[in-house]
Amino acid sequence: IVADSGRRDEAEKLFKEALITNRKLAGANPSVYLPDVANTLTNLGALIVADNGRRDEAEKLFKEALAAYRELTKANPAVYLPDVAMTLHNLGVLVAANSSRRDEAEKLYQEALTIRRELSNANPTVYLPDVAYTLGALGYSYLNWGQPWKAIPYLQEACEHLTSFSKHAPQVFDEKLAIIKQQLQLAKSKNKLVIV
Repeated sequence: IVADSGRRDEAEKLFKEALITNRKLAGANPSVYLPDVANTLTNLGALIVADNGRRDEAEKLFKEALAAYRELTKANPAVYLPDVAMTLHNLGVLVAANSSRRDEAEKLYQEALTIRRELSNANPTVYLPDVAYTLGALGYSYLNWGQPWKAIPYLQEACEHLTSFSKHAPQVFDEKLAIIKQQLQLAKSKNKLVIV
């Protein structure tokens, strides 16, 4: 249903219904059902964020999901730390769209990046692409904020990581790599025009 843009209202209704049920279940047994609450919050936030008029609502959902994932990480970091990083990344993207909230967006991205780098040290095959995606998102944000000189190192590192993965799985990584390469070229060309 989510992929069908004509049925977004129906999908939202289903997510909200699932959220009510999951909250009730989590009230009685949080260790079993809190992950379902966090996952539903994340999915609902991702659905709502596409509607620009509801970005504040999406942000609240992501923040609640982040709090739940942080709580779950206390007992089981190996399972839930990737979800913390993903939610920080998603919040960073959402907050970065408002240029007056740059500092907040940077903190969210940097925390996501720190976690993803730690995860990739233990398992680069699984988590290094996530490092690249957060590097790319932060670089793109700097570019949008008129700071191409800050964007360049992040975008370059993202390209380096994705290039190695693209050789083995081009169907998965080529498109994202091409986008980040374009952003890097744009950042380099804009940086030449900036007088610092």
